[in-house]
Amino acid sequence: MNTLKDTLQQELILFRASLETERIKRRAILTADGKRISALTQKTEILLQEIEALEMEREKIAVGLLKSKRPNHRGETPSLTELIRLACDSDPEELETLGALASEYRETVQQLKLEVEENESILRHTSARIHQLLTDVAATASVTMDGTYSPAEKSREKRVETRSLFVSANA
Repeated sequence: MNTLKDTLQQELILFRASLETERIKRRAILTADGKRISALTQKTEILLQEIEALEMEREKIAVGLLKSKRPNHRGETPSLTELIRLACDSDPEELETLGALASEYRETVQQLKLEVEENESILRHTSARIHQLLTDVAATASVTMDGTYSPAEKSREKRVETRSLFVSANA
């Protein structure tokens, strides 16, 4: 079984990879590279599955630590900070090492969360613009009885005759 330190390090590697994937995905979104977005989304799904497996491993570690350190504990899974305290057995070096790892873990997860939210925002904005464009096109176009496209008539502007040497385009 992995140690807590090993599990956190592996999770951190996967979170960093997810963060980099989201940054690359933003460039793909901004350049409207659909194939790249799809490939990156698939990569993200694989990374998430691996992260979930490691989270399950970390929960097993937590249960094992709770059983050995607090046999009468009957409650929620401890926080990461509490878990680190349980794992370190009052070893100040190990506590410092795991504390730094946990801090980097939290920071990376927060950065990832912000990247995902920004990408979602860009996609929502793009989707709304496309929807509006299609709504506008649909409002100004019609389909004829034979199924062909023809521009819809816009509100008829009053045609004004011009008295010039040029032939009026409205005539």
